[in-house]
Amino acid sequence: MSSLIVVTYLKPTDTKGARMRVTCGDFKPQTFGYPFGYDGLRAYECAAATYADSMGWGNTTLVGGWIKGASAGFVRVHKGA
Repeated sequence: MSSLIVVTYLKPTDTKGARMRVTCGDFKPQTFGYPFGYDGLRAYECAAATYADSMGWGNTTLVGGWIKGASAGFVRVHKGA
C-alpha cells in the first residue's frame, strides 16, 4: 500500500474550472475544485488533506513538496501515540 499522495493541477476547460486530481497508490483517485483561497504548494497540500480526510485517515500529518511538472507529492506521517 502506497502512502504517497500525488496531487496534479488540471487546467480549466470550456466546461469545468481549474481542478486538482489526487491519487494514492491503489486507492480511488478523486478530483477537487482548485482551492483559490490558497496559492502555491499550500493549494496542493489543501487538496491532499481533503483527500486524506475523505479516506478516513485521521491522526496524520502531511509532509511534501514539488514533483516534476505541475504535481506535488505528500506522505502521511502518523502523529505520536
